[in-house]
Amino acid sequence: MKKPVNWKIIICLLVLSLLAATPIETQAQTYTIEYAGACWNHDPLTVMIDAKKGVDPKYISIVKEAVYAWQDRLRELSGVPSSTPRDTPPFGIVFLTDPPSNHGKGKGGRRSVTADITIILRKKTGAVLGMTRLETYENETFKSADIKMAVYNAMGKPLDEADAFNIAAHEFGHALGLKHSDDPDDLMYPTYDSSTIGYRIYPSSLDIEALTHLYNYGDVGFAEPNLHPIPSEYP
Repeated sequence: MKKPVNWKIIICLLVLSLLAATPIETQAQTYTIEYAGACWNHDPLTVMIDAKKGVDPKYISIVKEAVYAWQDRLRELSGVPSSTPRDTPPFGIVFLTDPPSNHGKGKGGRRSVTADITIILRKKTGAVLGMTRLETYENETFKSADIKMAVYNAMGKPLDEADAFNIAAHEFGHALGLKHSDDPDDLMYPTYDSSTIGYRIYPSSLDIEALTHLYNYGDVGFAEPNLHPIPSEYP
């Protein structure tokens, strides 16, 4: 007498074999980055580094490298020739070489020479190593950006060069019109642990794509026309 066929087992095995033969597709995580709500309307941008007493001059060079990291990536994605002078559009950066203390003061004791973006370097700035204050006009256009950055950590030790670069680059991203990314590995992620990172972090593709979208896809650099109204995030 024949043994009855267990069709349930055969069907189950067939399903399992089909599953094994079918490749499993994994979806890449989609990250977003927030906009600061304003953008620049002229090109090039002027940047002044104000290093306070006791700040090692090497940090000035590191900050410049961090600023140029943004310019290089913006130009690369926009197809700008590498031979384009840094102080010319598109995405031009002009460093004002004379420190503010060398200039006279205007009315009310304020300095008569200003820059679009001022970066102040101090030994300590309190609990926060870097912060950016943005001043805007009513038409979603930046009036000025002030960055304050410490070159000593909370333990009173000079910052590692990689940490100084990453903090400066992060804050300069804010000054260009970005807020924070939700990608933990992104330069524009809101928190930073210097105890676990000993290397330089550069602007990501998400960061650069968001900026070129903000500045009219890189056709005219920081100059008008820009994206108005500015959305809350990208993409």
